[in-house]
Amino acid sequence: MRRKIPFVALVGCLLLVAPAAPVHAATGDITEFPQPAGLWAWNIAAGPDGNMWFTGNTNDFDDNVGMITPSGDITWFPGPYKAGAVGIAAGPDGNMWFAETNGYIGRITPSGDITEFLVGHSAYNFDITAGPDGNMWFTEHYGSAIGRITPSGTITEFPLPQYSMPMGITTGSDGNMWFTERYTGWIGRITPSGVITEFPTPYHVYGPELSEIAAGPDGNIWFTEGFTQWGPNMIARITPSGVITEFPVPTVNAGLGSITAGPDGNVWFTEGNGYMIARITPSGVITEFTVPKSPGAITTGPDGALWFTEAGSWIGRFDVSPAYKFVGFTSPVDNLPAFNLAKAGQAIPLKWRLLGANDEPVTNLVSVKVTVAGLSCLSGATLDQVEEYASGSSGLQNLGDGYYQFNWKTATSYAKSCRTMKLDLGGGFVQTAEFWFK
Repeated sequence: MRRKIPFVALVGCLLLVAPAAPVHAATGDITEFPQPAGLWAWNIAAGPDGNMWFTGNTNDFDDNVGMITPSGDITWFPGPYKAGAVGIAAGPDGNMWFAETNGYIGRITPSGDITEFLVGHSAYNFDITAGPDGNMWFTEHYGSAIGRITPSGTITEFPLPQYSMPMGITTGSDGNMWFTERYTGWIGRITPSGVITEFPTPYHVYGPELSEIAAGPDGNIWFTEGFTQWGPNMIARITPSGVITEFPVPTVNAGLGSITAGPDGNVWFTEGNGYMIARITPSGVITEFTVPKSPGAITTGPDGALWFTEAGSWIGRFDVSPAYKFVGFTSPVDNLPAFNLAKAGQAIPLKWRLLGANDEPVTNLVSVKVTVAGLSCLSGATLDQVEEYASGSSGLQNLGDGYYQFNWKTATSYAKSCRTMKLDLGGGFVQTAEFWFK
């Protein structure tokens, strides 16, 4: 059984100045494939056999590796131990390799035969990637080390500073492996010969909860910085020479997780708390896509689609082809990251245009919904005055040729506070703006 869901998207431009209204591109369908009851998928990777392979556990924490065909047929291969399989990647030997939190590295053939190699029971192996040297490289989260395993199972460990707690690992375009250090907030690079260099992130002293990492199509390395009260909640990029650039994610406390290079020349990542997967262009423009369930891992499949795991025993497939576009907000409302300075109790006109896949106007929108949530007023935030107000109560106006206006009647109780406003056009298509009320 599979389920197809109409899929739409929200784009937020993260530049400090946005002179023109951003274009918000909606996309095609999600297809969801249910797993057997009691099985949970964690990580997912493309296999050399044209299928997708993933790690997971049962409710009893039994170790499992699963395989799903492009048409959605799922096969599970139970492991011999209660291992907690996590990261998985295709190896140069035609097999899939996976990291296990019980201290083993596993190898599974396309037919499902599993072999395990002991690293150390305290290692807590987390992620794994194929290196340019024909070996597999992995992170030892509790062991604070980077490991290398040959196709025959010979293991070499390269220690990191104590409590580094490495998590994600990927192979860069420079021929080195790059990894995140969750505890220290540093990005690490290790050569095939084992030489390690570390780069501090801007928020490393606050512990930004670095998680997953991926090689981007632009030759740089991209990684996620989790939420703390001091900031992060960002997607970051590091060049091979170590220069870091950060891009704030529009959704607050998004629960940033997995990240991957997409089939479209962009980078994609998951927002577990926000129930979204998102796209970031090489220049830093972010698009957020609402999904039915909390997403976990994400990767590109051999079919050119994005595949991701979801809470509640589901595997999702996402077609990235465009379907329609949202242009807005236009004046008088500014888009993120600016705060709109407004008078509480006034009706604010929200204006946009909706276009089809071939830029034809969409004229049949009949209803929208606005939801409002509290937001911290950030010192030093960019403020832009709302220059125009509407009269009367809230309501949607179809202005013709794809242009729309919704008059949002604000409450007088919003005075001296900040609010996040979400405009929901249906089908998961949500546009966000932030307001600072006088």
